[in-house]
Amino acid sequence: MKDIIKKILREEKKKLFIPRKIDERVIEFEKMVKDASDKFLTENNIKSLKYVVKADELWDDLDYDDIDNAIRYESKIILNDGKDLVIKRLYYNVNHSDLIDYAHTMSGYLSHLISKHNPEDIVIKDLEIEVDSVVGRIEIDGIFTLFKPGGTVYDYQNKKHMKKVVNFSKTI
Repeated sequence: MKDIIKKILREEKKKLFIPRKIDERVIEFEKMVKDASDKFLTENNIKSLKYVVKADELWDDLDYDDIDNAIRYESKIILNDGKDLVIKRLYYNVNHSDLIDYAHTMSGYLSHLISKHNPEDIVIKDLEIEVDSVVGRIEIDGIFTLFKPGGTVYDYQNKKHMKKVVNFSKTI
């Protein structure tokens, strides 16, 4: 009996490690992002949330602070009663742990979108991502300017090493 159970467990474990296409994993990631967004909006009585993530230079992935700052300083939050949320009262109305969970999930997904559109040998400058979210739908528009590495600050200022602006748009 013990051997049979071990065999069943081995077979089940194998199923977990079947190689899958990256597209399938992205679909799962998008579902997680949508679920996190829906949970954040519904539990905090928010009808719609619109914010802009901005960064002069991006050397690493986006993180919680990028989303937190975007929501606190560059956002429009409409509550279910139709009133705009006054940003000064954000943490009176919004559960901070919900915001942390949402921000970590969203920053990971936005980093994924950026890396998907950004050639590896290029440095991102002047990043701007607009996120517009209601329950069941998230619209993301990104625009960033790319620079080839190896130039001086003077070259960057004079756009000598500038590569064309890259845009991406995604609705999930």
